[in-house]
Amino acid sequence: NRYCPFSLTFCGSDNGDSQYKSKVVALNAPPIEIENDNFKGKVMLLHDTGNEPPNLKGPSSPDGKRRGVELQIQGKFKNAASRGEQKTSGVWAGGELQTQMNLGWIMKNIVEVCAKYARKKNDGRVHISVNSKTELPLLSWPVQQLFIYVVTPPGSEPPALGSEELRSYKWAGAGEVPIDTESTYTFFYNTPYLDLCSWELLKVPGVSPLPIESILRDISSARVIMYDLGVAGGSHSNWRKGALLEWLFVRGEEGNVSPVEEEEGDGQDGSSSVKTPLEEQSDDSEGSDHEGIAEEDHPALIVADDHDAIDDSESSDESLGSVDQEAVSVADSQALEEIPSWRPRQVSSATQSISLRVPYYIESIDRWRRRKVRIWYVFAMTKSEEPEEWWHAKAATELAALCQPRRRLRNFRRGPGARRYTCCAVKTLEQFRHVLREHIAAETKLKRSIITTASVQATRESGNGQPDHHSPRSTKGPAGLAQKVISRGAKLRRRGPGLPPRFFVGQGVPMCGIAFVKAREGRREVLRETLVGALHYEGRLCEELLRLSSDGLLRCFTPYDCVIPRLRLIISELLRVERVEGLFLGRFHQWRVHTNLRVLVFCSASATDADEWVEVLTNYNAEKNGEGADAMDNSRKEAAAPAPAPQSQFKTQLSFQQLQLRRPGRPFQPEQISLPRDMATLLMDSTRARRWRNNRRLVLNDRQLVEGDITPATPNFSETMLEEVLAFGEEPATKELIAFMDSTCQLKTIRFNGWKQEELLSFWLNVYHCLLLHGSLLLGTPKSKSEIRRFYSRVSYLVGTGPMSLTEIERIVLHLPRSDPKAVQARARARASQILGFCACLRSSQPDEADSDEEEGLDSDRKDASPHGSRGGSLSRGGTCVPMPHISLPTIPWNLVRTNACLFLGEDLQPIEIPHEDLRAMLIVNRGNKCCLTGIPVFEAAQLNAALNDITKQFVQEFVKVQESDGKPAEVTLPYSCLALKQQMARKSDAQALLKFLWGFLPTEQAMPTIHTKIKFGSQLEAQEMRRRVDLKPATYLDPDLAKHQIIKI
Repeated sequence: NRYCPFSLTFCGSDNGDSQYKSKVVALNAPPIEIENDNFKGKVMLLHDTGNEPPNLKGPSSPDGKRRGVELQIQGKFKNAASRGEQKTSGVWAGGELQTQMNLGWIMKNIVEVCAKYARKKNDGRVHISVNSKTELPLLSWPVQQLFIYVVTPPGSEPPALGSEELRSYKWAGAGEVPIDTESTYTFFYNTPYLDLCSWELLKVPGVSPLPIESILRDISSARVIMYDLGVAGGSHSNWRKGALLEWLFVRGEEGNVSPVEEEEGDGQDGSSSVKTPLEEQSDDSEGSDHEGIAEEDHPALIVADDHDAIDDSESSDESLGSVDQEAVSVADSQALEEIPSWRPRQVSSATQSISLRVPYYIESIDRWRRRKVRIWYVFAMTKSEEPEEWWHAKAATELAALCQPRRRLRNFRRGPGARRYTCCAVKTLEQFRHVLREHIAAETKLKRSIITTASVQATRESGNGQPDHHSPRSTKGPAGLAQKVISRGAKLRRRGPGLPPRFFVGQGVPMCGIAFVKAREGRREVLRETLVGALHYEGRLCEELLRLSSDGLLRCFTPYDCVIPRLRLIISELLRVERVEGLFLGRFHQWRVHTNLRVLVFCSASATDADEWVEVLTNYNAEKNGEGADAMDNSRKEAAAPAPAPQSQFKTQLSFQQLQLRRPGRPFQPEQISLPRDMATLLMDSTRARRWRNNRRLVLNDRQLVEGDITPATPNFSETMLEEVLAFGEEPATKELIAFMDSTCQLKTIRFNGWKQEELLSFWLNVYHCLLLHGSLLLGTPKSKSEIRRFYSRVSYLVGTGPMSLTEIERIVLHLPRSDPKAVQARARARASQILGFCACLRSSQPDEADSDEEEGLDSDRKDASPHGSRGGSLSRGGTCVPMPHISLPTIPWNLVRTNACLFLGEDLQPIEIPHEDLRAMLIVNRGNKCCLTGIPVFEAAQLNAALNDITKQFVQEFVKVQESDGKPAEVTLPYSCLALKQQMARKSDAQALLKFLWGFLPTEQAMPTIHTKIKFGSQLEAQEMRRRVDLKPATYLDPDLAKHQIIKI
């Protein structure tokens, strides 16, 4: 149910001393009296679409059909309307939005085309202003074109509002309506295509219902107007000068209480609606009486609901008016004073002696604005004469304004439907971090501002440097809804620099509760829940809700987008929970949760909170596991069936023992190839902030965070990794696997500065083979063509600061070509032409001259005269089917491969170094299928050239089959994997270039190929049949020197 309350307020006189006051038009209620300087009468608003709340439903239609939305106005005008040309005079009616529409270039052109079409169909009797930069969006028509109207002369009885008599009137056409001061005018507007309660367009073909926010975005207020265009001087932009009637429409948020509901619920009978603890927390300052809520023994941010009927609702922006902002600001200042490393200190005016670094940023809940998170970059400052660091945090919006040139952080809307909220992507935040590093490395305004705010305690009248909201009224009343629109038009000023809030502390801050209203999963069985800081990766810390429930699951929720948890962990599968000594970022207390695939790091605001989490999880895990992890290791060999998991509605994760059972005689099950949803979350991007482009990418070396003093890994580190994974047997021990996964995390520290070409090529070949074996170890061997494609495109390593999958290493780093589908299709068409030509020779009919011409591939009169050409008849039977030439397109700037960092290790961004193209590496790279060798070599940079020659020679001897005729090679059979390489080399040089290259690795007595030597490729099925991991062994060399070196190394 997308029900959202709204209000329609009749605007009286702008003069505060006037007797004409504004009135709220109640929904589905009797008509109310309205009056202003130009009109006196009554108005009625009816809404019948089926989405109205039960207490606001109106009478149903006699025929049982929905009435839609109806606006009925009746009364007398106090002044006669202007008359003349219809396009420049008369009474017009329409609506004006209160903010500009943020339309893209394409949508602007679409709207302009629609506007031109509307003007043409209405003979110019419509005004549409959407793309103007100086005027608000306005849409209006002559009143007689928009309304059904009834003119009642003096002495007669007009039709009653809401009656069936009024609905029986038909539209009188687009003729002129003379407006005088004696007659009574009744205006009736009805539309079945609009639903104000759910804020949707109805009966739209193909997409009904269509949410209006998908078109108007966050625009939720408008003015419904009726004005005299002649009095306005013929200009629609001056409609206020000729305004006759004006209403203000304001739409609330999902879960807010409508004005009528509030009035009915606060009656004397005490039948007020049941409120959630969140509503009680938000409305405490409004004087409402609430019964006490039983507190648990442990601190909890949100208390579990007791009734399904309770609907968690959110407060809007103005609910913050009830919070003592000055008290919250003072509490934040006191919190900084209590932390020694964050306490402001006196520094000299010279900032040259102070060095800054920005190791982390914190994504926290905005304490003052709904559906928004605020980014705080944390700075560590050090004086040259003092080794001790002190810390400070500054909002990203303030930092962007201090940059030269000024920066704008691009954001996006995260979350489903109308509950989306504003945040920034990881790519944007990491790029901005490096912009900050450039600014703080020099004497800039930004650096001076950071040091100044960290050294002097700023005082503010309003809280935390945030906008000073005007009225403490609640949004439940119509005046509160109207105040929201008025406050948007006013300029909001900051009163001093903003101080960081009390991170991971939600007590006394309603926004922290509002952010997790929809986090209902596991709330009934909650054992403990608090705000924590979750380290998503190196350099990113996010404020989230952590909840432990009695169903055996630990859930982590992101703010606002919390209907589905970001992370679910089964308590029985936790290895251990440990406390980290010392302070993180000078103020937070770290603790870690170890699982098989991931070590999750959390932060708490206090040591007590962190110790309680460690104690609760450890005790609960021991209770669930019984004898603990040792019992699970001892039962590995006897585990024909997995141990019973906690009762849960979610799919249980697979343990390492289940994933490692890959015995040769055991048939493969389809479900063993892919990870369950909750397990795959530990390997995928769980930040929900677009850490990398392919959100289903499985990163295998992000188990642990790289912390402390970071030493970049050397080029020969890949050799050690590959040797370890090749040494694994069919069922490696869990401890060995975890140690191996922890070692692969060092790939994130790789820096390619000063590497030679031999080191680059050997490193990437070893990493590719290691990733192939590592993925097969965890996920199993893919079987089908679709599984192979997903395996190569999703299984990835973080190398440096970015992820690289098997396919990306093949295409980008090792330059492996892809087979040209057009050339393959042309080859198939040529073969089909040969078959058709052979069939034509077997026809029993006598060949004539035309048929002979057709056999030679020539045009014939009969062929030209054919009225209908068939696809088969257009094939040339004797000629050669030549594919289209391959033309490499020029590289455009926005398609260049750039490094998009998804973690931060304290250094500048460095692009991934790509080695030069080597045909030997392209030929012998082992993809794990039947077109490759069973041996995987471990390459060393010092002996790379000799090793490549040796493995290439083994490949040629194994897969290149030569058939001779008269002592000369007549036909050469190559594996299917060489097809793409042959196509690439043929485009660069000649069709026989691949044979010339391969002949260098054949025995010298082999005769050289000729231009008549045919090339044949093996079956494509060989490339789709994958070898098992245990069948891939370390390669042995034919060269005695290399073999001796390999033995010595072992």
